[in-house]
Amino acid sequence: MAATFWMMLMLALIPLVYGAGNNPEIQALDVFRKSLVDPDNRLRNWDTSLDNPCTWRFIGCDTGNRVIELGIWTEKLSGQLVPELAQLSALMSLTVSETRITGTIPSALGNLTELVQLNLSGNQISGNIPPSLGNLKSLQELRLQDNRLTGKVPSQIGNMPNLRYANLANNTDLCWDFFPTPISVEPCVLRRHAALAFATFTTVWLLHLAFTNVLAYKRWKRKHLVFEHGFSGGKMVLFRAPVGQSLKSDVFLKETLKLSNKDIIGSGGYGTV
Repeated sequence: MAATFWMMLMLALIPLVYGAGNNPEIQALDVFRKSLVDPDNRLRNWDTSLDNPCTWRFIGCDTGNRVIELGIWTEKLSGQLVPELAQLSALMSLTVSETRITGTIPSALGNLTELVQLNLSGNQISGNIPPSLGNLKSLQELRLQDNRLTGKVPSQIGNMPNLRYANLANNTDLCWDFFPTPISVEPCVLRRHAALAFATFTTVWLLHLAFTNVLAYKRWKRKHLVFEHGFSGGKMVLFRAPVGQSLKSDVFLKETLKLSNKDIIGSGGYGTV
C-alpha cells in the first residue's frame, strides 16, 4: 500500500521536476525564452510544467496540440534567436518583429519545412542570410527588412517555388546576383562597382567642365581681339592689338585665318565681308 502511494506520488511529480523534457516543443520554446531578456515579463505564462504550450502567450496550436504559430510583435524583448526553434516541426508561421532581437538567423530554421510565413523584420539581426532558408519549399512570405543583414542574398532564395513576397529592404549592406530577384535589394554588381562608377562619373564631369571652360575662354579672348565698328556705307572688322603695340602683318594674317562664317557681317557685289 505504502509502495503504491510513493509510486503514484513520484509519477505525479515527474512533470513538475522535468517539465520541458517531456515535450520537445516545450523544451525548444523554453530554450528560446531563456535566451531572451523580458523586462515586462510578457512570457510569464510560459509554464514548462504543462503538457503542451498551447495556452502560452504568442503561441498557436492545431487540433493535435502541435505548435503551428509563434508570433511576437512590438515587444521590449532582447536576446537572440536559437536553433532549437527548428524543433517546432509543425510550425507554419514564425514572427519575431519590431523587437530588440540581435545576433544572426540560425541556419537550422531551414529545417522548418512546413513554414509558410517567416517575419523577422524590424529587429537588429546581423550577419548573412543562411542559404538553408532556401529549403523552405512551402514558404510564401519572407520579411527580413529593417535589420542589419549583410552580404549576398543566397541564390537559393530565388528558387523557392512558392515564394510570393520577399522584402529585404533597409539592411546594412545586402545585395543579390541572381534572377529572379527579391524586391527592394540592390544588385551586387552595382554595389561592387559603385565606387568605380562614382569615380568615373566624377572624372567625366570634371573633364567636361574643363573643356567647356576652355571653349568659353577662347570665345572671350576672340571677342576681345575682334572689334566691329559701323560707319556709313558698310561695316568693317578691326583686330585689336595690345596697348602700345602695332598689329604686324603676320599676326594680322594669323588672326584673319581664324575667322569663320559666324564672323560674316555682310555681302555685296564685291564679295563677302
